[in-house]
Amino acid sequence: MTKVFVYGTLKKDFHNNCILDNDEYVGIAYSKRKLVLVEQGGLPFVLDPNQFPIGDKDLCCHIFGELYNITDANTLYHLDRLENHPDWYERRETEFIDKKGVTHKAWCYFLNDELTGKCHVNISGDYQRSI
Repeated sequence: MTKVFVYGTLKKDFHNNCILDNDEYVGIAYSKRKLVLVEQGGLPFVLDPNQFPIGDKDLCCHIFGELYNITDANTLYHLDRLENHPDWYERRETEFIDKKGVTHKAWCYFLNDELTGKCHVNISGDYQRSI
């Protein structure tokens, strides 16, 4: 089954979660690999440190979010439109670990463009804790 991992405004209690209304919530999870979570203008972006090299590896962390089983055939289409895939965000398959320690492969949206201006690096890996 196709899964998606969400870490920002697509999570429960955020305004874009309605896109996932017809899909199955699996639970909270975190990225198996350390990534970089930055925020700019109230929006979170996940960066691959291999794509956007950063000097300080302490800025890399496990990203926390939610896993969903995609049961609605239209969901990925709507997510791709929201995230402007593949221009602004790029959907990539990545591994995530749930509360039980089970590893899942799921789609996740990574920034695919350069950030301009000031941004905040969130070293907690949890977008919700920063707002």
